Amino acid sequence: ERRAAELSLVDPLTGLANRTAFERDLVMMMPRSATAQQSREFKLDGPPAVVALDISDFKYIRGRLGHAGGDLLLVEIAEALRDALADLGTVYRIGGDEYATIIRSHHMQHVDFVGARCADALRALDGDDRYANQGIAIEFHVGGAIWREGMTAADLAAEAISQQSGGVQEAGFAPVAS
Repeated sequence: ERRAAELSLVDPLTGLANRTAFERDLVMMMPRSATAQQSREFKLDGPPAVVALDISDFKYIRGRLGHAGGDLLLVEIAEALRDALADLGTVYRIGGDEYATIIRSHHMQHVDFVGARCADALRALDGDDRYANQGIAIEFHVGGAIWREGMTAADLAAEAISQQSGGVQEAGFAPVAS
């Protein structure tokens, strides 16, 4: 029973925590009241912030690589993000080609730093000839948001995802306009 509960929080393909775990953890990190916001712990750690990443045109990539090749790429992306963010917290696979992490911070610069780490991790995959030889560039969107008074966990996650529209990052190349 305990093992089944643990498995229900893990993405079977990548081994990352899944969307259910993300939602549970984000709700647990949300301030419960004005008193909680004033607590010493909250002041030291900051409010929850979400950084979300989405792979662009993954259906095209999977079409070029085949189903197994697409799955392998998702696993490699998961491993790259897990390694890059190991000291910052949990990486979640929240959708087919969507990943996220939760941090605590009062400053958008911290959110941007985590987003840059995610981007650097994916750019490192650019050296893999399996993708370059097939004309595949791994493009992605990264966005982030910090909790504000009145936001629910769902609001915070949705805002982080909506911030992804700021531009496309292409692994191994300079940012390009979306």
